[in-house]
Amino acid sequence: MNLRTVTIRTTGMMLIVTISVPTILVTGYLEQNGVVGTIFIITFLWLFTGSPLAISLVVARKLKSATVPNLILLISTIAYSIWYVFVFCRVFTDSDAQAGLGLLAIGIVALPAMIPAWVAALILNWFYATKTPDPGTSRCTG
Repeated sequence: MNLRTVTIRTTGMMLIVTISVPTILVTGYLEQNGVVGTIFIITFLWLFTGSPLAISLVVARKLKSATVPNLILLISTIAYSIWYVFVFCRVFTDSDAQAGLGLLAIGIVALPAMIPAWVAALILNWFYATKTPDPGTSRCTG
């Protein structure tokens, strides 16, 4: 299993976790507002919590098999996931009634760290793709 596969699988698993957490959070909401309201809340929360991982997954799928760009995405995905768990635990151990709004800020606050990781991975992927020659284009006239 190469690093690209590990990056894609790790990002996909973390994406599933960020979808599951809002779903678990709003199970009590279903009784009050019905299915449509619950689906709206899940989608709304996921846009803020899962969008950085969705973008990382798209970028990881675009990368070739270069090691360094995949390593950058893997590290940024793991760092975001650890930070997500930290913020999630802080939100639910806080006694403030408005602490749940902290979940809305997770994706937005993560952008200053995630955007440079995505850009670096794409630029390094382009650099490695232009640096490595194709096997069929040898310049030897032998």
